[in-house]
Amino acid sequence: MKRFACLTIVLLITTGVVPIRAQDTPLQNLLKARNDTAKVNRLIQYADKLTDTDPQKAPALLKHIVRLSHQLHYPDGTGAALYLLGYVDISNGKYLQAMRYYRHATAYYRQTNNLRKIAKCQTSIGNVYGYLGKTDSCIMEYISAIKVMEDNHFRPELSRAYLNQGILVAFVILVMLIGLLIMAQSIVTFGQKTVYFPQKHYIIYVLALL
Repeated sequence: MKRFACLTIVLLITTGVVPIRAQDTPLQNLLKARNDTAKVNRLIQYADKLTDTDPQKAPALLKHIVRLSHQLHYPDGTGAALYLLGYVDISNGKYLQAMRYYRHATAYYRQTNNLRKIAKCQTSIGNVYGYLGKTDSCIMEYISAIKVMEDNHFRPELSRAYLNQGILVAFVILVMLIGLLIMAQSIVTFGQKTVYFPQKHYIIYVLALL
């Protein structure tokens, strides 16, 4: 399983790799620094901002961070870079590719039992399912993430997860109610044309559906 994961990561980071053109001095200085986990963390901070300011350049730097983290045997660095690659993809509507990055990031965070980051990945996977219209899977991922947050008292993340799940559930309920109203209207129309049930029976049936 580990060999398969490593092979997958190698394919991800070597397919379409673009050379890094460090045109600004801060990035040049970071890239010239000694290779260690501190350098990786600083590069992740830089790349995190780059995903919003210049998302087209971010993937090349993030894949460089993945390779460097592998060399340093630093799973949290690899997980952070993969997570940000997923963020770039989900921002561009590449949901399935984002899902793969989030799942691989989760696997690396599990190596160090980084529960806070694992829960963050699960929430993001839930968001992808939401974009894909897979509501059940979305809710299950949120529930799984919330359990980790509750068990470990991750309060800031927990508040955001509750909010996301609340919005999702409210949306689902609204869609269900609209569907039930459309169904009820169809039933009433069908009844009026063929069965001629009294109107109070339609009302009782609709209430039973709700």
